[in-house]
Amino acid sequence: MPERLQKVIAAAGLASRRTCEQWIVDGRVSVDGEVVTQLGTRADPSIQKVTVDGRRIPPISARRHYIALHKLRGYASTNSDPHAARTILDLVDLPGRLLLRPVGRLDIESEGLIFLSDDGDFINHMTHPRYHIPKTYLATVRGVPSSEGLDRLATGVYLEDGKTAPAERVALTGQFPATDSSDVELVIHEGRNRQVRRMMSAIGHPCLRLVRTHIGPIGLAGLPPGAWRLLTPAEVKRLMSDDGVSASFKTAIRPKRVVSAPPASGPKNMHEGRRGAARNIDTETRKRMDGLGPPQRGRERPASSQTVDSAAVVKRPRRLKEKES
Repeated sequence: MPERLQKVIAAAGLASRRTCEQWIVDGRVSVDGEVVTQLGTRADPSIQKVTVDGRRIPPISARRHYIALHKLRGYASTNSDPHAARTILDLVDLPGRLLLRPVGRLDIESEGLIFLSDDGDFINHMTHPRYHIPKTYLATVRGVPSSEGLDRLATGVYLEDGKTAPAERVALTGQFPATDSSDVELVIHEGRNRQVRRMMSAIGHPCLRLVRTHIGPIGLAGLPPGAWRLLTPAEVKRLMSDDGVSASFKTAIRPKRVVSAPPASGPKNMHEGRRGAARNIDTETRKRMDGLGPPQRGRERPASSQTVDSAAVVKRPRRLKEKES
């Protein structure tokens, strides 16, 4: 049965559908010996010869593979990278694994859950922005973010490529005074390059470690670092169903956006679960808070937007800072 050409190539496990579209526009795809550059062209690989750069696409198997992998730090989330010594495919011992493609990405320094698959429809559904698949991250950051900082993460942070969408959940989950660090759980549905790291840096608390713990309702439970498993048919069906992901995610994670920054000791945080004050901040002020706008005349930039020597922060305890100020 004829299908759109980009869908046929993606189903063969060669690349994402958007990458296949670019290959067609660039004139790299041929059908029965004729170059095709028109998006929307249909082909039937069972009776037609479809090639990319002169090489015929592999047969499209009826069986599809869906893998959940606990990525280790130092592995690139790609099939091949001349600048990376190791890729996540090195962690998957499965015949025919070269046809697998990462579903989205984790930067080489990050860890946690990532999917691999040879199903183009599944990859498109999990990575396309319109499906809003929630992803949960646990970031260990330098220092302890204030309620205001967490609130900015929840309502959107101005980055170089625009303002981020509101987070589904932001919560301070741990504080470690001995190392001047803390854990922040963040649930977002966007997938910009190094987005969580940039968001944390924008509020003045750069990431020391970043782990993705969930994609939709699927988590790392029972999956040791470096290990992988096949997703069950029920899990795949749930992920491919908008309602299924939404309902399962709400049950597995939490039903509401929560911003919580409890102090190590003392009275309850008055900003917990409330963001009214932050919503009243105008756009220019918010940009200055995130370090992307010019400072007001006669006033210093907020501390969160100043450039700080990371080594100095680690070496100097908070108490010394307070005395100096």
